[in-house]
Amino acid sequence: MIEELTKEKLKECGFKEDDIERLMNWDSYELKLVTDNGYFFASNIEQKIYSGKDGFFKNNDSHSFPFHDISLMGEHFNRKRAAYFDKQKELMKEFFIEDAEKEQFKQDEIKHTKESLEFGKNKDYKKDNNQKLEGYLKWLDSYKDEKKSSKVKTINSYTWIGKPQNKNQLYKDLKGGYINKETSYKDFENIFNGIDTEFITKVKWQKMPTDLLYFLYKMMDEKILTDEIERMNYKRLNACFCKADGSGFDENLKEIFFQIKANLVDKKDIDKLIKAIK
Repeated sequence: MIEELTKEKLKECGFKEDDIERLMNWDSYELKLVTDNGYFFASNIEQKIYSGKDGFFKNNDSHSFPFHDISLMGEHFNRKRAAYFDKQKELMKEFFIEDAEKEQFKQDEIKHTKESLEFGKNKDYKKDNNQKLEGYLKWLDSYKDEKKSSKVKTINSYTWIGKPQNKNQLYKDLKGGYINKETSYKDFENIFNGIDTEFITKVKWQKMPTDLLYFLYKMMDEKILTDEIERMNYKRLNACFCKADGSGFDENLKEIFFQIKANLVDKKDIDKLIKAIK
């Protein structure tokens, strides 16, 4: 759940008084909170409070297990597997086989969970966590994919590899000019989080397609996004972005991109934006 940042809501979530004052008054202040009631993330930048599944994702960059909210077990599995797929695709290139990798990830996750259970064996302070891991292990044993990769191929959003703190600065610089002013930070962040595009909202690009392709090219060239310059994925582009009116890009993107790579296109305003977040 995502709600407006208010003192009352922060108190309800369990934030301390000093932290509430900082969150309400300090620009760019953000704070994570984990309690027996779950996962929370509050942001002065966005003026939002994240809880439940949204709070867990904001808290959890390392894909650790959701001991404080077991209902997020399936979300944890899907998010961790998506990150694994990204690594394997980068490693295996055209030899990546999704069905085989799904089974490999499942077996690796079962092995890792068993190792965690063995480590916590006979330790009283691990008792509650072990019970939850045992439940997760049973779930893994019985897990079957509803989707068949032969019919539905997942397209993940772009992966940000630059400095994490610069993502918010880029959002501010693009908002209202290059991207629609109504774009939320969450929607913007999702197109750079490497997640299944089925679960994201497309960002409306308000400039020309040439500007968008040049922007992506420079972001990859400067090592801010995962590099796919030699083999640009136009399906990913259309899954993450759309035109200002909500329609897709039906121009010859491949030809436009060829011109960009051949240095036939120059966008100094975009160069300036990217230089500021290198």
